[in-house]
Amino acid sequence: MTIIIIGPNATGKTKHAAAFARHFGCEKIVDDWNPREHEFPARPGRLLLTSASPEDIAAALKEARTSATIIDITTARLAVGLPPHAPSIAERFTR
Repeated sequence: MTIIIIGPNATGKTKHAAAFARHFGCEKIVDDWNPREHEFPARPGRLLLTSASPEDIAAALKEARTSATIIDITTARLAVGLPPHAPSIAERFTR
């Protein structure tokens, strides 16, 4: 199965990619996947991290004639025991 984690930039997709991959049982991480520029991976077991729109993802899945589990970043963060939102830039500098 392929898992797609979708969310805005700077929300922890890349930082926590290994934890997401372990939790969701993925063998390979594809960071910054852009369905307008990259083909959908043919092999299962991939974790795709993206900030693409749901419409672009749906079009890529349709074109590839496949399916994937799409998980928003908040749900993914909670699944691995993280707070639902990444700290803001201001919060990061005050720590």
